[in-house]
Amino acid sequence: MRTLAVVNPHSGNDRAGRDWPEIKSRLADAIGPFDTKLTTKTGEGIPLIREGVAAGYKRIIAVGGDGTANEAVNGMLADDGSPISEDAVLGIINHGTGNDLRRSLSIEAGPEAAIAAIAEGHIGRFDIVRSEFFSFDGQPVSRLFVNDTTIGLGGRVARIVNKGTHGTAPLKSVSGKLAFYWATLVAVSTYREPMVRIEVDGTLTHDGPVTVAAVCNSRHLGGGMFMAPHAKTDDGVIDLVAAGGYGLLGVIGIFPKLYKGTHLGQPRVSSRSGGHITMETQDEVWIEMDGESPGKLPASFRVIPGALRMFCAKPSI
Repeated sequence: MRTLAVVNPHSGNDRAGRDWPEIKSRLADAIGPFDTKLTTKTGEGIPLIREGVAAGYKRIIAVGGDGTANEAVNGMLADDGSPISEDAVLGIINHGTGNDLRRSLSIEAGPEAAIAAIAEGHIGRFDIVRSEFFSFDGQPVSRLFVNDTTIGLGGRVARIVNKGTHGTAPLKSVSGKLAFYWATLVAVSTYREPMVRIEVDGTLTHDGPVTVAAVCNSRHLGGGMFMAPHAKTDDGVIDLVAAGGYGLLGVIGIFPKLYKGTHLGQPRVSSRSGGHITMETQDEVWIEMDGESPGKLPASFRVIPGALRMFCAKPSI
């Protein structure tokens, strides 16, 4: 099977680049020879992978963080979510800051487990979500994702993790959970809840202040946060979890519950699943998507069942 590895050497504050020679050697020992492309800037993974699939590579391996994996998903599929190649398979070696996608694949932490999953060849079919929103300069954007999108505090946290704030450096050099925990505390200290209207399959689900709202195709986000305990990557629906009306002390109180998955059922927390979710607002509300900060509301999200074939740790998920 012809294999192409697309590597983001800057993931995890350049850790992926530093560790790539060792990862490359272990991967070659496990699957045999393969070709490599290194990305040099954000977004470059999408055309590199599309070119690879068009050239006949059947096994694509993305090495980097969740943002790199997001680019890989958008490279494997057309803009409407249909596969560019029906028999191409995506493998992920998560080596960034959050590394939430590997949890959805039932893969343990560390590149060794990811390499083993690829070598063993277990393949699962994953739902994908097609999103439409606006860039920061007001241009319409269409993007696919496999893990999550959040707004409210999630959007601000992603901006701080990736860009820093108030002259500080990005937090990507810090371990995933600590980076997101610290960024959340920074974001909360200046956060003012926007008013957002959310519909799921045409039914009004939330209309009011938003502390955080997440569109989840899988259970984890934010470096291990257990946001949507009931979400599954192969059930044909996406899960909305929304919380609003929390002050500083309220956020600090509920934040540990998000990592344990015990926040559902708490006051001012609602959840609902469906195939199509829309979000509208009159405020400036940033979006977080698979750990990156790509744009802002208004936005819509629609699930595409079973669109992507991926290597995972078990025969089915």
